[in-house]
Amino acid sequence: MLTPVDMTPWFSVGFVTVTTMAIAALWGITQYAIDAVAGTTHLASNADLMWDLLAATVVGVAAGVTFEAYLRRVGRLAAPEPTAPSDDTARQDRVPLSASRLRYVVRGMQATLLAVTVYGVATVDLAVVSNAGIALGVTFVPTVVGRRYGRSVSAGLALWITAAAFLHAIGLLGPYGSVGWYDQVTHTLSASLVAGVGYAIVRAVDHWSTDVTFTPAFRVVCVVLFVLAAGVCWELVEFGAGGAASLLGHEAVLVQYGLRDTVLDLVFDAVGALAVALWGISYFDGVADLISASLRASK
Repeated sequence: MLTPVDMTPWFSVGFVTVTTMAIAALWGITQYAIDAVAGTTHLASNADLMWDLLAATVVGVAAGVTFEAYLRRVGRLAAPEPTAPSDDTARQDRVPLSASRLRYVVRGMQATLLAVTVYGVATVDLAVVSNAGIALGVTFVPTVVGRRYGRSVSAGLALWITAAAFLHAIGLLGPYGSVGWYDQVTHTLSASLVAGVGYAIVRAVDHWSTDVTFTPAFRVVCVVLFVLAAGVCWELVEFGAGGAASLLGHEAVLVQYGLRDTVLDLVFDAVGALAVALWGISYFDGVADLISASLRASK
């Protein structure tokens, strides 16, 4: 074994795909920066960047599958030696406000999202209904998880999830277009949540399976790569939604505001990922334990 990191074949495929997408995002950011400084036109438009990211995604999936199939064929994918689960323990989740006060804040955001959804229905605005309605549904995820698994989600994490969904839905009512920094704030907040989910999944798999071994440093790398790849997926979804809306002659449910907006989204995705990877993972240790317990129960 050359490194302290062991992976199963299926995880290797995912890791290759995610890494390829993340590198494509970083390369797109780099090209944009070079164009801005040197006056070149490596990226002439947002569409150019989107097609590059789409190509990287396809290549990443193909490379991962091909690599795994090749190693299986030549018989070099030996199962790694079983290892004991990591013994790191979750750190205490500390929230500066009482849980009851945080619940009031969450309920206020949910009530606002409900009002926005009703407004969208009354005005027959599909974009408002879909975005506010989905955001409202997301805010109930902590409640559903708590009831389903009998374990409450921390008040701080519940507020974190609700705030991310709330700010995104409200942004579509005007702030995204009129407030220059609003999009970056929401992307950073959303990316931090995606980072937490990515960390929880990696940590849960590490604890659940004896066929994988991840060092703490590797988990941090996985978090950043996972968020950048998720950011690429989101930008591609927005790009596809815009293209479909143009073909059908309808208003786009998801909107991209140009090349600069897309690049800044990816930059602040990375910022949110790094913030969680370095300082905020303790909020997601409970989520990781929950996923790990579910995986063990499914065996």
